[in-house]
Order: sequence, then structure tokens, then C-alpha cells
Amino acid sequence: MNRQRILSGFIVIILLVLCFSPAFCGEENSKLVIKVSGTVETKNDPSSPWQKVWQSRLVADGGLARTLENSKAKIRLEDQSIIDVGEKTQIEISKVKVTKESRSVDIKLIEGTIRNRVGKFVGKDSEYKVETPNSALAARGTDFYVKYDPQGKAVSSLPMGMAGMDVGQSQSGGTSMIYVFSGTVELTAGNQTLYLGEGDSAVVNPDGSVVLNPGSFQGPPPGEFEEMDWDVQVATDLVPMDPYIPEGVAEPGGHTEPGIITIQPQTDATGNCTVIITY
Repeated sequence: MNRQRILSGFIVIILLVLCFSPAFCGEENSKLVIKVSGTVETKNDPSSPWQKVWQSRLVADGGLARTLENSKAKIRLEDQSIIDVGEKTQIEISKVKVTKESRSVDIKLIEGTIRNRVGKFVGKDSEYKVETPNSALAARGTDFYVKYDPQGKAVSSLPMGMAGMDVGQSQSGGTSMIYVFSGTVELTAGNQTLYLGEGDSAVVNPDGSVVLNPGSFQGPPPGEFEEMDWDVQVATDLVPMDPYIPEGVAEPGGHTEPGIITIQPQTDATGNCTVIITY
């Protein structure tokens, strides 16, 4: 009886917190990190410790997510964009703001590989950016791959009509690799801006020089993201959220243990939010 009263009071407190937490119910800055396989971790600011994602977790603007070896994740944004995250990757979700009139998404790839499937947007202003330490990419309604390797070797720039080749130059910094599956991507690096279309690839060297369609890079390895092509419906699909774990209770091994309070927000197509609590 006492346990039920404590849990009931605890749930009331949780609901009050959720009512004043727009991000929880999928408002304009919603960012949901979903574990696909292996070990996935997030934190809401650089000074916080990494926390393991068992199923999925919402993160705030400026939040970070990373995958360890043999691990993969998906990040679901409010604008129906999906980011596939490869192994040994770290990204910062700097900003996600979506309204009926505008969209502004800013992702920073610190290390590793991601595939961006940018959702369609009918508002007046749309900006979807991915930044690496040596390049900036802007896309609209596009599907594109980005890799940043801090230890990457430079690629040579050869005369027109000849593919670039890896020459193993020793330069400080890393290399960015971009491949466009569909649509158009605006690439800015160094003092130049280039446009990449479907099937185009590019390598940005540590010094900021760009090599288009190099022979050493023609896109991601076959199968790198194929096993991650499961559907994720932003407005109507309910993705299980990580359980809330009261202090002193051991974390579950990927499932909900008795006595663990599981909180699941569900947003329908009209924007109404329902919170499902199981304990």
C-alpha cells in the first residue's frame, strides 16, 4: 500500500514535469536517439557523463550522441528527417527548430559516418546543415552520406577528367568524405563553394582543398547502412522510450524490470501528445 502511494505520488511529479517539457512530447526541437545495435550513448552537454541508451532517448539542443565499435543508431528529428549513425561515430545535435513556416537543423559530425535522409518540407524557409571540422554542407530534400576521419590521408587533385587518388600526404587535421544519393548538396570548404548532385562524391583535405569524384572514394562501402533501412514514422509510430529508473534501482538489461517506471510519449499526426506510463 505504501509502495503504491509512493509510486502514485512519484508519477504525479513526473507528469507535472512532462507537462512543462515541450521536447518530451515532440515539439519543434524533438530529437530522438534510437539504438539499432551495440552500444549507443548520449549526453545533453559536454560536461555531463555519457549515458547508455537502452532503447531510445530524447536529447536537448547541443546534446551529443555516439556509437562505439560494432554499434549503430538512428536519430529521428521532428521534420521527419532520419540520421543513420555508423559505428565509432560522435555527433552534436546543435539545433533543431521546426515550425509550419521554417526549418533550421544544424548537425556537427565530430568523427565517424552518418547518412542524412532529409525530410520534405513545404514551409518558406528551410535550412539543413551538417558541419565537419573542415567543411559545411547544406541540403534540402536530400539523401547524402558524410564521413569525417581525423586521421584521414589527403587526396591529390588531378587535371580535369582524371580521378583523384590517395597520395598519403602528411597534413594536420582530418578529411571529410561526401557522397550524394539523391538531391543537391552545397559544399563549402576553404574559400570555395561547390554543388554536388546525385551520384557525386567529394573529399575535403585537411588543408581545405576539395577533390571531386576521386577514384579512391566512390561512396560508402556496400551494405554499410542497408541493414538500417527499417521504417520510422515520426508522427504516428511509437518508439519505446528508456525506462525512468528511480535512485538505487539497477538499470535494466535492455528490458523493463518489475518496479521500473516506463514513460512512453506518443504524438499523433495532429500534434496531440499522450504519455503512457507503465509500472
